[in-house]
Amino acid sequence: MKLLKYELKKLFSSKGILLLIAILLAANAVLCFLSPSKTADHQSDEKYIAGYQNDIRRVIRLAELNIADLSGGGDGYIIDYQKKVIEKYSALINAGQTPESVIGYNEYILFSGQITLLLVLAVVIGSAVALCEKDAGMKPFLGISKKGRSVYGVKLLSLLFLSITLTAIDSLTGIILCGIRYGFSGVFAPLVSVQSLELCPYPIHIIEYIGILFVMGVFLTFTLSVLSALVGKLSGSYLLTFLCGGAVCAGLYISDFDINNYFIRYRAVNMFGMAVDAFPVALIALLFICAVLCTIFCFLGNKQTTLGDKLHRAELMLLCSIHSIFKRFTKIRKPRRAKRHGLYLYELKKVLISSKLILLVILLLGAKLYIGIGDISRDDLYEKEYYRLCAELSGELTDEKSA
Repeated sequence: MKLLKYELKKLFSSKGILLLIAILLAANAVLCFLSPSKTADHQSDEKYIAGYQNDIRRVIRLAELNIADLSGGGDGYIIDYQKKVIEKYSALINAGQTPESVIGYNEYILFSGQITLLLVLAVVIGSAVALCEKDAGMKPFLGISKKGRSVYGVKLLSLLFLSITLTAIDSLTGIILCGIRYGFSGVFAPLVSVQSLELCPYPIHIIEYIGILFVMGVFLTFTLSVLSALVGKLSGSYLLTFLCGGAVCAGLYISDFDINNYFIRYRAVNMFGMAVDAFPVALIALLFICAVLCTIFCFLGNKQTTLGDKLHRAELMLLCSIHSIFKRFTKIRKPRRAKRHGLYLYELKKVLISSKLILLVILLLGAKLYIGIGDISRDDLYEKEYYRLCAELSGELTDEKSA
């Protein structure tokens, strides 16, 4: 426990790491708050709930027609997949699962599945945990100390703790901001109450799905942080570690990776001609990769490759060159003028800070922000109702519309 506290203290003593974590979390919060609502094209709750059973039956009929078309011969995986579709959605119909009217969770779930910035944080903390001893010149002592090898197990525990903490902060930030902007209701409703997940094949509730998103976020963050720590441990280079971690994050972003994709509809993987649920397979594969990376990280000890030594020396030369260039330009700059507004700054400090007037200013700004958010949410509700009426009353005038 002492070593774990020491590792965390050593990491959080770096102001640069703390600043970068704060910037990325703030950027994620801003994106969550400013992201436009993607539910404008959704149906009204009444129409969606009334048509849910028919939509599920339509999916079952399509699967039955596909099996009939392939009865003369076809890929065994495709036929097994269609049978699994019929089995999964028939179970939902027989269980009598019915959507309910919910508020706020459509927007929250659509945003929470994308965790690219959280994975960037994983790269940062993984490289910092692995390379801090090398920066301080203490790495050789780990190989001869009594508890040198156990330090790497403690580093893994610290990465797991940080992954849980950062994922929890990210999830709570999204919940708080979406709650402020849209409001929440129906946390115990079935997951299919979220219209973007209408064809989810699993009979789970919204609160359970939020827990699944949190656990998946923790596993993904921890796995990528261990990968970054392993690359940093072998190479001794921040540059190579950031490049490898950045390549993984960029690949996931370009491929439009989203945890929600496993629940939008039934997905399966082809395993020896059989259709197997994709989500359990992906979870087991992630756990296996994480276990392999953790094992390699612990058993490698202080080993470092020759390529890593060369990269570390090249990185030091590059940093020295950048520092010398920056120092040369700073010498050319003109000398600073003496400050002439010291009394003004002192008066402002005396009025705002010493008299606690700054607290009143912050309170008023917070009240203004809250009122503005309320206006935005009211406008959204008005716009939704307006578009709903336009969709229902469009076209020729009939007796039903005139009524």
